[in-house]
Amino acid sequence: MLGFAGTTQWAAGLQVFWLILAVGLTRKHGAGTSTGILKGAVELLTVNTHRVLVVLVDITAGILMDIGILPFFRRERMPGYVFAGWIA
Repeated sequence: MLGFAGTTQWAAGLQVFWLILAVGLTRKHGAGTSTGILKGAVELLTVNTHRVLVVLVDITAGILMDIGILPFFRRERMPGYVFAGWIA
């Protein structure tokens, strides 16, 4: 009824969850970018229908995640996660 993830609007921001989780668990600079690279490589190797485009999208989302979390890095984390997830 809903199709599979990635084809309907209900799952539009689901891929950003993994980036937020990685940044939140590690609390290291660059965690979003490295997770985006890894996520893109896994999706490419599992024969994603978008091929190389999915790698570029995941890397871009990871970079935007790292940039978005920078102003909140030493402060309260929840607003930073929300903002960075929105940017990514």
